[in-house]
Amino acid sequence: MDADAVVAAMRAHPHDEETQGWAFEALIDMTRGNAGSQIRAGNAGAVEAVVAAMHALAHHGGMVHDACLALGAMTDGNAQNRTRAGASGAVEAVVAGRGLHSFPF
Repeated sequence: MDADAVVAAMRAHPHDEETQGWAFEALIDMTRGNAGSQIRAGNAGAVEAVVAAMHALAHHGGMVHDACLALGAMTDGNAQNRTRAGASGAVEAVVAGRGLHSFPF
């Protein structure tokens, strides 16, 4: 599975918790500790898609938590993806999610 396919699925099913959850897991597996995959995911729009999912599924604490993990995997050591996350409203989405749910981090 590549980042383009994951992002396409996320965009095609923005309110489907199963699809989004699968996508978060796939992005974590692809990008954690892998600079090349982080770049490819960022270029595919994965950061923005995860932030959009956080907003769409803010009512579901597990989804917000998993989205945070995916953002962490894509932004760890990648300045461009951190910039993308900030520009797409990731901070606001995390703050909003934390306001609705209790997380262990």
